[in-house]
Amino acid sequence: EWLTLAFMISIVGGAVVSPIAGRMVDRGVSRWLLSSGMAIGALALVGLGAAQSYCVFVICWIFLGVAQGLSLYEPCLAFVTRTTSDQAPGNIARITLLAGFASTIALPAGALLAETIGWRGTTWVFATIVGFVGAPVLYAGVTLIESHTGDRPANEAASQDMRAYRTVRRRPEFWLLYVVFPLISFTAGLILIHIIPILTDAGMSLEEAVAVVALFGPMQVVGRLAMMRLVRRTQSLAMTAVSFSGVFAAVLMLMVVDDIPVAAFAFSILFGACYGVVSILKPLVTYEILGREAFGKITGAMAVPFLIALAV
Repeated sequence: EWLTLAFMISIVGGAVVSPIAGRMVDRGVSRWLLSSGMAIGALALVGLGAAQSYCVFVICWIFLGVAQGLSLYEPCLAFVTRTTSDQAPGNIARITLLAGFASTIALPAGALLAETIGWRGTTWVFATIVGFVGAPVLYAGVTLIESHTGDRPANEAASQDMRAYRTVRRRPEFWLLYVVFPLISFTAGLILIHIIPILTDAGMSLEEAVAVVALFGPMQVVGRLAMMRLVRRTQSLAMTAVSFSGVFAAVLMLMVVDDIPVAAFAFSILFGACYGVVSILKPLVTYEILGREAFGKITGAMAVPFLIALAV
């Protein structure tokens, strides 16, 4: 439970810096924002591997959360949406599709390294990759995108974005999106934490329950591939409604179907595919409904309840 607490505090750290990251995206300094976030993450991993007390361990996790808030999904997708506009849906789908393989690669690689060189050495290996590969590549990629898009001067952009942000906050659609995505995040978090005990209590063996959970990752990729084919022909809001309905149907299936193994695997397939596209749809539906102006500020503000719900 102490490890869980550190992870929860880490996510809260990411939530705290998300509004700052959003403002930096709007000001056109994304290359420094995203690459410095990666650098902070690398330093935090170095500290984590050297930690000799729980206090230092937690502090390193806090900085890992800050690094995520500055460089991962929320600021990255806000940057892509703001700079590539109409091409953003396809670009975001490609990014998140590749990101979906991160845990598929990192988890077994981390386990293998931990058995070979220990967990401290493993964090240092990852720190080296993040610091010397991730940060420079991210800086170069963002710079390349910025060089092919024309943005407004920083002072003019800041003034217009602040006015747009105040206007958007008065719209009911803003507050509806502000609430609904954290709710789905909270639901998914509860399910992912408790699904194995739920399945084993229902009579499945531990091996069967783990096999059910193992389907989540591949089905997220399947859902994202399907979305890439639909994204140019279907509105993001419609796909969001289908995604949320699928999550609800998956949970309902687990509750009402008597044949637990069949229900469990059907649940895993439907839940994984539908929830796997939420991270893509969140910036797209926000862009579709609220527009491009002050997009970084808007998504940064919306990230706070979303991440806190995930942490809880």
